[in-house]
Amino acid sequence: MPFLGEFTFKVAEKDERVGALDLRREVYAVDWPGTPIGKAPVDELDKRADLLIALDATGLVLASCRVLGPDQRPFDFEQFVDLSPVVSCDRRPALVGRMCVRHSHRVVSRKAFLPLGMLKLAHDLARKRGFSDFVMFTFPHLVSLYRSAFFRPVGITFEHPAYRCQSHVMHLDLLEFRKTHANSVEPFAQLLLATDLPNVIV
Repeated sequence: MPFLGEFTFKVAEKDERVGALDLRREVYAVDWPGTPIGKAPVDELDKRADLLIALDATGLVLASCRVLGPDQRPFDFEQFVDLSPVVSCDRRPALVGRMCVRHSHRVVSRKAFLPLGMLKLAHDLARKRGFSDFVMFTFPHLVSLYRSAFFRPVGITFEHPAYRCQSHVMHLDLLEFRKTHANSVEPFAQLLLATDLPNVIV
């Protein structure tokens, strides 16, 4: 059985983007009540972003995130931080963000790996589009999750006005990751580099 074979991970097509954004509105309204991001989690960038989704067998969107490619720089959070020490000007970084999982699928079970399945999908998209790096900002309680996916904190924190809490900038050098983990025995590294998963579609 493929990784989390009961789900399909894919880049949302035109008719699936509405479901991806509806899920984000639903999740953020609960997770970020009373904040700007909770009231308006969808913005103009969504029109130019790749929206990644996880679907169950009925086609219900269970998780989503968005990826903004290097043509969308400067990324919105670059108004608060300087990424030049992290990503040099000759690189093609992408911003991974707005990750959300339907509340009914956050229990501690195999379903808890939905975010990792989404990151696997992001890796496949990066390979297809020629992205060299992933950057993101996330919150203290999620740093360990992304560390398990080989992102590393870069020592930069800031307070994003939409979320109104401290955010940590994290980075993954995709080119170096592929080089150093090409023969890795780590299961998740093997997953991220796998090319034959039928339920991961880009």
